Amino acid sequence: MTDPAAYDDFSRALADAKDLQAKGQAEDADSLYRRALELAPNNAETLFFYGAFRREHGDPKTAAQLLNRVVSQLPDAANAWLELTRAQHDLADWPECVAAAGRTLDLDAECLEAELMRATALFAQHDHEAATDSIERVAERLPEDAG
Repeated sequence: MTDPAAYDDFSRALADAKDLQAKGQAEDADSLYRRALELAPNNAETLFFYGAFRREHGDPKTAAQLLNRVVSQLPDAANAWLELTRAQHDLADWPECVAAAGRTLDLDAECLEAELMRATALFAQHDHEAATDSIERVAERLPEDAG
């Protein structure tokens, strides 16, 4: 792999990081994601992809920090809210998970994954009635042949 310091264009570093990630070269991808952030520290796309990468590689705390920056820039980006919901769920930060899932569902009412994570978080907070309501909303939207 090319030395990350050789990159002077964040978009090229980001594209190559995503390619390396897809090839399973996580360490090299991480280096290029970090380089892309050095070059463009507030770029929402870089923050999003690196946040998702960090969560997928067992670092939901860093992921949540990065993804919070994305949603502050792009408050209507349902995919960013969903990824933040995942990170908060992984952290077992139940109040934040409920909040992020709620915003995801405000933007995409059909997102079953957000509804399920919301239900889990509500259950963990001992709000069984609200958790049951979430599960029922999921069940209503499942296809008839969902098994």
